[in-house]
Amino acid sequence: MAERAEATLGMSSLDRLRELKEETERRQAGGRRRVVDLPIGEVHPDPRQVRSDFVADVLSAEDQEDLEGLARNIAAIGIHNPIHVRPDAEGGYVIISGERRWRAAGIAGLEVVPCLVAAEGELDTGRNTLTQLSENLQRSNLKLLDVANALRRCLDETGLGQAELAKELGKSKSWVSKYLALLKAEGPFRAALDEGFLGNPETARMFGRLDKGRQENLLRRARKHQQAISHAEVARLDKQQSKESQTRQADDEGPQRVENESERSNPSEPALSEHVVRLTSRQLRELIARLGGTPGEDSELVECLLGVLATSLA
Repeated sequence: MAERAEATLGMSSLDRLRELKEETERRQAGGRRRVVDLPIGEVHPDPRQVRSDFVADVLSAEDQEDLEGLARNIAAIGIHNPIHVRPDAEGGYVIISGERRWRAAGIAGLEVVPCLVAAEGELDTGRNTLTQLSENLQRSNLKLLDVANALRRCLDETGLGQAELAKELGKSKSWVSKYLALLKAEGPFRAALDEGFLGNPETARMFGRLDKGRQENLLRRARKHQQAISHAEVARLDKQQSKESQTRQADDEGPQRVENESERSNPSEPALSEHVVRLTSRQLRELIARLGGTPGEDSELVECLLGVLATSLA
């Protein structure tokens, strides 16, 4: 993709990932944690892996190139960071984290791989999902929808609230909310997310506001050229659509405003003019006296004048 997904975390999240690993190590200090060399064929990926492209085994050329580079390093110096696995009830071991290393080891031709086998006390599904998500966010370009689905899984499996999960990942609650909102996408919007053509959360947010016709045009072009949908193009169309909406609203309100104004006036009657006359207190007293009234205090002159006028016109 021309645009890389903006799903990577900052240093605060990297620190949090280290803390998660240290916490796991402390929990297992008295347990049955062990590092063993396992036949690579006995280790297999988690079918609930965060990355959908790993699950579907449809890696992009960029990911394949990265894996081949990692494979060359492993062939030269081996695997120093063991692959984290758990025993599988159906046989073998399921990868908790380290699938990239496992795949690269296969490319490098390794027959056995060093594995950190989880102790029974570590088999916490929610914690494993959180660790897997943190690792993938650090090292891989996840699709936006993969991040959203992983966050939803973390919430469901750990029982954490959005604010607590955000803290675990070193991000803000709004960051979590922004991704979770993508799970409501439908039609061309959902397709663009599924196919990885939206590589930026803000681009996705604006894309979701576009009408279906504009979404379909952008998606069709992205499929044709196999390129991510441009943020600048989506922003331009979003602005254009907003202006069109404002123009339509003004056009719709115009006739209604004219109709309302015509209801308030009688076309057969001449238009009334308003006039403002400024008088001093002395002039006002004289006017009231000429009209046959009796001026009072200054504060009462206006009311007195109005009373005189009402009497004379009755």
